[in-house]
Amino acid sequence: MSPEPTLLMAVVFGGFLFLVVFFVGWYLILDRRAHARRRAAEQGSRADAKPGVTEASVEDVELRVTGAEALVLFEWLASVHDGGAADIDEAVRYVLWDVEAQLETKLVEPFRPDYAQLVEAAKKAVRGASDAEGE
Repeated sequence: MSPEPTLLMAVVFGGFLFLVVFFVGWYLILDRRAHARRRAAEQGSRADAKPGVTEASVEDVELRVTGAEALVLFEWLASVHDGGAADIDEAVRYVLWDVEAQLETKLVEPFRPDYAQLVEAAKKAVRGASDAEGE
C-alpha cells in the first residue's frame, strides 16, 4: 500500500522548506564578510572627503598568529558573540564577527569532543610563550 498523497506532499514540502531555510541562513552568515567589505569599499571611495582616512583603511591586512593563539582568540570571540555584549560598537561587532568567521574556517578544534581541554592547553601555551618572551 502506498502512502497517502497528502503525507508524501507534506514530507516533500517539509524537506524543501528545510533546505531553503538552511541555505538562506548559510548565505546570510557568509554574506556578513561581503557586507563588511562593501561598507569598507564605500568608505574608501569617500576617503578623499574625510581627513585622516587613508587608502590603507580599505586594503586587506594579514595577521599571523600561532594555532594556540588562534584557538584562544576564537574562544574569546565566541564568548563575546554568545554573551551578546551590548556595549560593543556596531562597527567593532562586525569586525569581530568577521574575524570569528575567518577563524571558524581555519580551526578544526571547535568540532572535537575534547574542545574545552584543547582551549585550556592553548591558553597555557600562550601564557608560557608570553612569559618566555618577557624574560
